[in-house]
Amino acid sequence: MTLAHQTQPAGSNQCGQTCIAMIVGKPRSNIIKMIGRGLTSTKDLRKGFDIFGFDMKELTRCKRFIEFTIPYEQWHTPVVARVHFQNVTRTHWVVLTSTMVHDPAFGFAMDHESYYAVMRRDCAYFTSYAHVVQR
Repeated sequence: MTLAHQTQPAGSNQCGQTCIAMIVGKPRSNIIKMIGRGLTSTKDLRKGFDIFGFDMKELTRCKRFIEFTIPYEQWHTPVVARVHFQNVTRTHWVVLTSTMVHDPAFGFAMDHESYYAVMRRDCAYFTSYAHVVQR
């Protein structure tokens, strides 16, 4: 699956809405109309994906820096993942595919190894992730 990278507005809390928009292929404004513009919970993500005909599978918890049950090279569907930054109370949502990480806070997508290097530098780690599939 090829995603068109979208960037959340600077200083906004719209990472979840932007992740949904990337996966379902709609403008972020359409997602905001459905789920609002504030912080995005797992419940909000599920609702947004459901409205556009996608299922967000159960969240899988990560026990270490990066721990996926299936190596990312073998993924056939996009993954929405929660990122936690040390000393920050909020979490951040990103989209991962088999080849790229789409972080809506950045204006571009990165390959996995480059993104993980940024995460290590910023003392960040994944706390959970879920595959997203179109119905």
